[in-house]
Amino acid sequence: IGTSAVVYPAAGYAVKQSARGVPVVEVNIEETPSTGVSTFHFKGPAGELVPKMLLL
Repeated sequence: IGTSAVVYPAAGYAVKQSARGVPVVEVNIEETPSTGVSTFHFKGPAGELVPKMLLL
């Protein structure tokens, strides 16, 4: 949440964790370089989607 996945070190977090078998959830208004390694990708504003996800 909240990264373009372009600027390091944040850009490497999803890739590193995915390689370790950790599920990666991406919430963003557009695809990023991390989308391909994400276990789940939710497209939309985080301010709207995350509160809904927390109710599940």
